[in-house]
Amino acid sequence: MLFLTSEGASDQLRFDHTSLPKVENPIAFSPSALSRWLSTLHLHARYAVLLFWPRHLSADWSFECVPLVERLGDARNALSLALYAGMLLVLLMAQPWALPAEWLRAGQQQGGGRE
Repeated sequence: MLFLTSEGASDQLRFDHTSLPKVENPIAFSPSALSRWLSTLHLHARYAVLLFWPRHLSADWSFECVPLVERLGDARNALSLALYAGMLLVLLMAQPWALPAEWLRAGQQQGGGRE
């Protein structure tokens, strides 16, 4: 079963975007790599906003409903920056790298009390 799951995941990585029409994924057809990156980051931020404030939900997103982000100076990049800065802040505050040392310390304290 694990093999089938891994095979399915690798098929998605090899997906050829040209098999979809441009109206279904305009970002993939953008000639600029910068525009593809910025537009994808903007979509992540837009989806995060919809997650917490679902005011403008739509059952039918049509072609270019969300215009491509073409340049770094676009104001929509501020939303993307805020999202990723917030995610980085949460990661830094959570300090997941401290967990292994804490587990080791807890294991040593439990093991020392038994002997």
